[in-house]
Amino acid sequence: MSKPRPTNRWQQDKQAIKSLGRIALVFLSLMGIAWFGAVVLQDVDFHKSGDWWLSRSFLFKFIPYREFWATAVSLPALRYYIAPIGAMFAVFLGAAFFVRDVYALPNLKEALHYIFSSMTSLGYPHLTVDAGEKQLVKGKSNLIESIGGPGLVTVQPGNVVMFRHLRRRSNITLGQNYFLEPFETIGQIANLDDQHGEKNGVGSMTRDGIKVTIKDFHFRYRIFPEMLNGRPIRRTLQDPYPFDENALAAMAYNLAVDEKGQETWRDSVGRIITGGVTDFINRHDVDYLTSPRSGGHDPRQEMRNNLTFGGPRIGLRKLGAELLWVDVGHFEIDDDSVDNVRMDLWAADWLGRAGIKIEEGRTWRELLLERARAEGQAELIAAIAESLRNAEMVNDPAGNMRRILLAKTAQVMDTMQKAARDQEKPA
Repeated sequence: MSKPRPTNRWQQDKQAIKSLGRIALVFLSLMGIAWFGAVVLQDVDFHKSGDWWLSRSFLFKFIPYREFWATAVSLPALRYYIAPIGAMFAVFLGAAFFVRDVYALPNLKEALHYIFSSMTSLGYPHLTVDAGEKQLVKGKSNLIESIGGPGLVTVQPGNVVMFRHLRRRSNITLGQNYFLEPFETIGQIANLDDQHGEKNGVGSMTRDGIKVTIKDFHFRYRIFPEMLNGRPIRRTLQDPYPFDENALAAMAYNLAVDEKGQETWRDSVGRIITGGVTDFINRHDVDYLTSPRSGGHDPRQEMRNNLTFGGPRIGLRKLGAELLWVDVGHFEIDDDSVDNVRMDLWAADWLGRAGIKIEEGRTWRELLLERARAEGQAELIAAIAESLRNAEMVNDPAGNMRRILLAKTAQVMDTMQKAARDQEKPA
């Protein structure tokens, strides 16, 4: 079970105590200057001032150092408030201009708000984190987004936020309010729900140099879960979002940076998964990718296995992500002429096979005809021999032999002609 995230309410109380100390110091400094001016420069008798206030009400006798307070608010001392108040206002205004220039705030009002809230612990800026994002009002700046603490951050359930100082990680919290210390910022935000991503129109090239476009590519992923004995910890009502804190750190520190700035975690995950698909396409030809299943090969299943257990899995782990499900969609060949060429090649292959079959049929027909002729001649000779063996050659042997030969020859030719007519008849 994930460790409970401690609240830092004490930091807010600590900041409030410091602010009260600063306000008291300013107040006492002003009154000290006024008392000094009235007593030293105006020769005001502070004992008489205290007695005068005491004569007005007996309650003043319970106030310690009543001579000091009475002199500091006396009429001669009022003029000595002007210079220090003016100096403090100038410092306050100068600090606001400095903050506005350093953090590129849109107006001086925002800078004054930051200085005032930092000094007095009143009117802290507030920011809500929900759906894995900072809920910012369009067209309006937020001091926590621009500068950082002090301020209040409300982390809605299902979200986790890692906070950081300039050079170190400060705290991780989820599903509760968090008080930002001065200059503490939001380092990384993660939505603990399963995330859905999709890509459409991703171009790639097959091994045989044909450009294809990936259409309707969908996938689901999540932050890497907390593991126990090599298995993810199951979600419970007490711990509905068990996650690995190291995965959150990986999300924050392993993101790529280009000329447009730091890449978002969602874009980084989509880039790695899409890269796994395009690499698979680059290693195979178009017929392997688009042909029906043959020989026990399923290119789409191989692609899913590569994304789930291959190189992309390592890349996702470095980003603190885990792939749950993927649908590779379909591939579309960009050049229409490729389909025509493929059809011509397939047609040529089919025509070649058909021609071979036709030639084989003709050859077998010739062989069968020659065989039939030989068998016919053999039958003719056998019939003549049999007729001669059974014929009576007593009277006119030469004439009998001629008649027998003619009769048998006519009989055999008639039989062969009938067989040829039967073969020519349509089935």
